[in-house]
Amino acid sequence: MAQKKTGSKRTQRRATPLSKHQRFKKTLHAPFSGLRLPLQFVDWHRERLPEFLWIHYILSHYGIGVFSAIMDYLDQYADPQEEPLLGTISSFGLIPEKNRDAVNSKMPDNFRTVFGEWTHIAKLYPNMPGNWLFLSEGLGEHSRPLDESLAALKSMVRELFDGKSSRASMPRAAAFSRIIKHRKFISYDKEFVESLFAYPQKDEEQRGLTESKIRVATGNLLLGRHEMGEWSKYFWRQNFRISVCEKPNPVLTAQPQSGRYSLRSVLEHAKEFERAQAMSLEAVLQQVSIDLYDLKRQEVLIGIVARQFRLLCAVLSDVNLWSEDLAAHLLRSMFENLLTAKYLEANPALYPKFVEYGLGQLKLYKLRLQDLEAAQEPPDPELTEFLDQLEAGIDSEQWEERLPIDLGSWSGKPVREMAREVNMEEPYKFLYQPYSIDVHGTWTSLIRWNMMRCRNPLHLFHHIADLHRPDVNFSSILPALDMFEAIVSLVVGALNTPWEKRELLAPLCSLRENLKQVLS
Repeated sequence: MAQKKTGSKRTQRRATPLSKHQRFKKTLHAPFSGLRLPLQFVDWHRERLPEFLWIHYILSHYGIGVFSAIMDYLDQYADPQEEPLLGTISSFGLIPEKNRDAVNSKMPDNFRTVFGEWTHIAKLYPNMPGNWLFLSEGLGEHSRPLDESLAALKSMVRELFDGKSSRASMPRAAAFSRIIKHRKFISYDKEFVESLFAYPQKDEEQRGLTESKIRVATGNLLLGRHEMGEWSKYFWRQNFRISVCEKPNPVLTAQPQSGRYSLRSVLEHAKEFERAQAMSLEAVLQQVSIDLYDLKRQEVLIGIVARQFRLLCAVLSDVNLWSEDLAAHLLRSMFENLLTAKYLEANPALYPKFVEYGLGQLKLYKLRLQDLEAAQEPPDPELTEFLDQLEAGIDSEQWEERLPIDLGSWSGKPVREMAREVNMEEPYKFLYQPYSIDVHGTWTSLIRWNMMRCRNPLHLFHHIADLHRPDVNFSSILPALDMFEAIVSLVVGALNTPWEKRELLAPLCSLRENLKQVLS
């Protein structure tokens, strides 16, 4: 680490220190998550963001005044027995069918213009709850090329993606204002109501406080709305049909094979195999029909097969690892990778547990470094920066305070107990544990090394296979080929992808024959 700087400020950590966690059997819980309160946590991106797209569009182009005027107009045709209309996409479905013709026929011309400009978005989603209005004939034709409509939609999703931002808070505040308008909000917190009418405040601290209350209030409000839920599922699943994944890295291309059976030619064949197999495997994985609402099983399987591909390429790339003792490290990882895939497929209910286990292991390492930082005077600036990166990485996947730490392992053997017996607990904490994140192919290992984020916001920035890691130089032995073939057959079959085994694994079979001739 770099030389310590005197007078550096200590970062105030939000996460509960490891020493304050409570242990229940083999799992560590932060005090809050361990209370077992009857709380329901809702994923902003997956469950709520799609609901606020129309409100965000209106506020961005016309302002709160036009939004309120439109909602006042629609309120005349709403069912008084139902909850008030909020302006969310699903709330348009609450207007009784018998009143919808009147909504369209009596709509002021300026409102028609506003709704008409939304039609090019509505056309992308035939089953959108408000399409009885958004696609009505009286609004006229407002077609745009598909790429323009998708670009506009992507921009809106990006702007709302940070659920704690002001952009994401404003449509929620607008929706909540409809509850106050109809006097359906029962609260003694007059200060909150006043701050809501004053929002957005110029004072950053006051605005942040109001936004946090808005998130809580709208979150509780929407939990009780019976119309919520189906639109968000439909939105994300439809997005996979209307738009493609956007990859950050170019695809490698194949190069001619070498015809000589020598050690050098084996390495050349291995290099050719990496390129050719990556292209054929990626072509098969691109046929997978991704369920954007329920991603984890597919993401884990794709990540596992991508990981196995990378491990095999590592084994193949350097003859210095063609010894049993050194190759065992990578071969053990390939074996555990195959075992993990088979176990998860046999017990599909454990996929969430697999993901949670990986994130929990990363949190454990981070909190131990946090304890080390707390004992330093002054704190090491490089350690502080590293902790900031770990904290951001964990929070991007799941709220850290709610994330438990499972102290068990996939083998069921307590490694920490063995380390304690040989006086290696400290190396275990700061070396073995972070290394094990990659060795055991956990979720955090998959997303760090074997997967990348799709850049398409309409795909929830989901994880996709990253099969191309440049500058890899390791070696190969035949069992590695067998385990790679086994996991490709398992995963590609489990993902219900049509494929021809002989064609998909042709690069592997060619390499195996070359290796057998050289090794014989």
